[in-house]
Amino acid sequence: MKLCEPSCVAVSEETEEVLAVGLDAARMMGKTPDSVSVRRPVKSGVIAQFDAAVAMVDVFLQKTVGALSMQHPQVMVCVPYSVNDVEKRAVEEVILEAGAKSVALIESSLAAAI
Repeated sequence: MKLCEPSCVAVSEETEEVLAVGLDAARMMGKTPDSVSVRRPVKSGVIAQFDAAVAMVDVFLQKTVGALSMQHPQVMVCVPYSVNDVEKRAVEEVILEAGAKSVALIESSLAAAI
């Protein structure tokens, strides 16, 4: 199954509760009260907000893999060539925290060539 959604998360400022993810959150951008913020947890292929990124990936995994009834999928993620080892580790930790069994990272230029 293919998923094509923006990397946005709407979060309650008071409780840090995730209110919407992906397209639903992007539609809320600029239309929310002060108590709700729409965040972009991934910027230039790098994790900028860990907790929001975990919530986003968790929802994305449920939308894609949940339909296949897999509990803990193996995930492959593209990362930019320019990211360093610490940033790569952050991507791995977000995916694992969201419920993946294992994570394989592939540079986006290599993935495009394939």
